[in-house]
Amino acid sequence: MRVVAMTLAMFLAASGADAQLTTESCQTLSELAQTIMGARQTGVPLTNMISLVEQNEEPFKSIYRTLVMEAYKKPRYHTERMQTSETTDYSNQVLLECLKAMD
Repeated sequence: MRVVAMTLAMFLAASGADAQLTTESCQTLSELAQTIMGARQTGVPLTNMISLVEQNEEPFKSIYRTLVMEAYKKPRYHTERMQTSETTDYSNQVLLECLKAMD
């Protein structure tokens, strides 16, 4: 998940000197991660997700691509319980990394 932290740093650099991560922006990023992992766990093909990513402008495109690629490195589970667990874990990991980057 260090990749996510590095991507956040790049985002801040690209956003301008006065851009800052906030708890709210970290929560938004965590919700996005939850959506991405939810799609991964239900079997949405990576090509579909990359197509969605490509519709965005930088620096958001880089952040979304990183979240998608990190999610698709994780295993896909076949029971609802494990899918929910993996989705929650991924969302929490992204939130944790983002909050740590605020310090």
